[in-house]
Amino acid sequence: MVTLHASRTGNRRSESSYARIEEDIRRKIRVGIWPLGTKIPSRLTLTKQYDVDLRTVQKAVGRLLAEGVLKSDGTLGTYVATLLHDPVFGSINDGVSLTAAEAAIDALEAANLSLQVAGSSTDLTDMGLVGLIASDDPNKYMGYMVAQAMEHELLHTGRIRLHYYDLFDGTNIPAKPLADGVDAMFAKRVRSLCMLFCPHESVDEMMARSVAEGVKLVFVSDTEIMRPISQVYYDNRYDGYVAAKHLIDTGANELVFVDVYDMVWSRDRASGADSAALYAGWSRGSVRRYPESLSEGLVLSSGNCTDFGRDLIRDGFRKGALRGGIICANDLTAYAVLDVAAELGLRAGDDFQLIGFDNWPESMRRGMSSMQPPLAAMGREVARMMLDGMGETRGPSMVKTCLHSQLVPRSTSVKSTG
Repeated sequence: MVTLHASRTGNRRSESSYARIEEDIRRKIRVGIWPLGTKIPSRLTLTKQYDVDLRTVQKAVGRLLAEGVLKSDGTLGTYVATLLHDPVFGSINDGVSLTAAEAAIDALEAANLSLQVAGSSTDLTDMGLVGLIASDDPNKYMGYMVAQAMEHELLHTGRIRLHYYDLFDGTNIPAKPLADGVDAMFAKRVRSLCMLFCPHESVDEMMARSVAEGVKLVFVSDTEIMRPISQVYYDNRYDGYVAAKHLIDTGANELVFVDVYDMVWSRDRASGADSAALYAGWSRGSVRRYPESLSEGLVLSSGNCTDFGRDLIRDGFRKGALRGGIICANDLTAYAVLDVAAELGLRAGDDFQLIGFDNWPESMRRGMSSMQPPLAAMGREVARMMLDGMGETRGPSMVKTCLHSQLVPRSTSVKSTG
């Protein structure tokens, strides 16, 4: 969580602090850190985060309650009640069109390894970005959207030079070793370094190297890395909960989670779906898994749903295992479900309900419900962390920010009543 770093002199000036706290809460809602319906931290927790007294927090929160931005639910807590529009990026709920995604990718690819902004040559701060991005890799689209928002935030300072290094070369595997990219960044004497969707096994080595080089290190990933590092990530369990709750709320009386990957992120999403079912009063284990298990050696990577995956889905429909509300581990699996269903004369919304994750551009064209990752918010938040790691007065050495995806409901998850 990113906090306001108040002076530690002991002089807590509530009249100047409450406005800053109020504005920071607004920012977190506006950029998607606290989505609609999020329970905000307790008043006591906020006093510790902002290093102010309880009266100051009460005043900031009270103003937002009076305005309707927040709402209090008795003893249960205070929740975000209104989405705030971001004047630069718009609402995080907005779907991203294929044209916009391709434009972002083209712009960054054209920039290649170095992006610069005019400024004083004696007053430039170098920052590095190592990206795990490839034309056929699922993280390429997501990585570029994060990088674009991050670039926008950094370059607006007017004195930042951002170095960009692409590990991939149009293939599904890194064409360049991670170490080469890191060496290139340290050779440029960067002050802050972001590891964008890089392998988790690189964390320990990178922690040691960043300490030795005196470089602020921030990781961006789709799951929490259990290390004392600065990180921006999003909560896959929350995503699974919201997806399952949506299907239950729209009429599904049974749920099945389709996972042909069996990876940490897919298991977390399935766990969130289980929690939603329990909260709705369903019995434990009521969210079925399909397939029940994957044979050794047949677990897929996080890429396209291959012929093996499609055969499993086809068998699932024929055996009656895929029915009711179908939650797919990601959009790529959900596309396969739609394609196989069409082959069998079945239609999402009429014969079953369907939702995926990641809200890829194709999901909009297909009218498929999905969960939109907080990509722009992630980019802006990591930029703030990196800027916080520079300058004479640095913020905390380790900050973790967990963001939440937003539901994008479309026709596939609405149960037909006709």
